[in-house]
Amino acid sequence: MKIKDIHLKNFRSFENCIIEFEDFYTAICGKNNSGKSNIIRAILNVLGPVSNRHRLNYHTDFPVWKPKASKENIELTVRIVSSPYISAGFS
Repeated sequence: MKIKDIHLKNFRSFENCIIEFEDFYTAICGKNNSGKSNIIRAILNVLGPVSNRHRLNYHTDFPVWKPKASKENIELTVRIVSSPYISAGFS
């Protein structure tokens, strides 16, 4: 399985963003404070937070520049595809 794309809406530094991952290799890079960790945090929240530290919280994860009174939702979508060429065996 692999991540095909993610859609972030009203999440931390992202207002409305779709990030597509290439078939072979994708690197997430950028300047400090550009949102790299926010992408990872979003993926962790959708796939299941590994700790309370990464758990989605409206008050801390909604963009700070938007008024909270707007009642907009945070939306996170991660599309995962399964490759027919990947097989797993358990013993």
